[in-house]
Amino acid sequence: MHTYEQLPRDDRSESFRYISEMMVNLAEHQGVQVDEDTAQRWSDLLGLLREFDTLVDDTDMTHEEALQRLANFDDFTSRYPHLSPDLLGEEACQRMVRRVAEILRIGREYSTVQDPEDFIALRIEEVEHTAELLADCASGDTTTQPGFYTKFMPLMRGMGRTANMVDSLLDMRQDVRQEKIQIQPSAKLVMGLGKAALHDMLQVGPQVAYLDVWSRFAIMGLVRVGNRLRQGNQPYSSLRNISLK
Repeated sequence: MHTYEQLPRDDRSESFRYISEMMVNLAEHQGVQVDEDTAQRWSDLLGLLREFDTLVDDTDMTHEEALQRLANFDDFTSRYPHLSPDLLGEEACQRMVRRVAEILRIGREYSTVQDPEDFIALRIEEVEHTAELLADCASGDTTTQPGFYTKFMPLMRGMGRTANMVDSLLDMRQDVRQEKIQIQPSAKLVMGLGKAALHDMLQVGPQVAYLDVWSRFAIMGLVRVGNRLRQGNQPYSSLRNISLK
C-alpha cells in the first residue's frame, strides 16, 4: 500500500487525449458538435478519474479524505486545469464531487455482494453515474443540442456497460485475490457478464462500426493484458506508458 506522496503519477495523457477525441468523433456522428472547452474537460476528466481511482485503491487514504481533496482540487489543478472551480464553475465542481462520491458508494457495495445478479446490476449502475459525469462537465453549448441526451449519452452508456462487463471478466480472479471483491467466480457470473456485454455490443456496435471503435478497444485491451503478463499488477493500470496515435 502506498502513501499519496509515494504514488507514481499516471502519465498516460496521450491515451486520455486519444479516447476523448474518439468520444468527440462519436458525438459528432450523432449530430452533436462538441465545443473545445468540453473536449478539453473530457480529456481532463478521464485523467482525473484514473488518478482518483488509484488514490482510493492503492494508497492509505480513506474515501472521505480523497473526496475532500477532490472538493478542494488544489492537488489536481496543475494536471487537470479545465476541471478547476475557476474554469468549470463551483456548482459543476460540486456536482462532480457528489457524482464521484456516489460511484465510490456503489464500488463499496459491489465489493461485498455475493449474488451475481446484484454484482452485475451494481456494475451497470456505476456506468450510469460515470457517463453522467460527461454531461456534468460539458458546456451548455454542447448539452443543449437535440442529440446529446437522446443519441450521444445512450451510446456512451452502452459502450461503458460493455467495457465494464469485459473489464470485470478480465480482472475477476485478480480482484478476488487482492480482496477488492468478495464474489467468487462462477459459471453464472461469467455467463451473466458475457450476456450483458454482448447485449450492449449488439445494440451500439452498428452505430460505431464506421469508426472502427471496437478494434481500437480490442487493441488497447490486448496491450493492457500483455503488459500485465510482462510486468505483473501495477500501482495503476498497465496502460499508463502507452501512447496511442
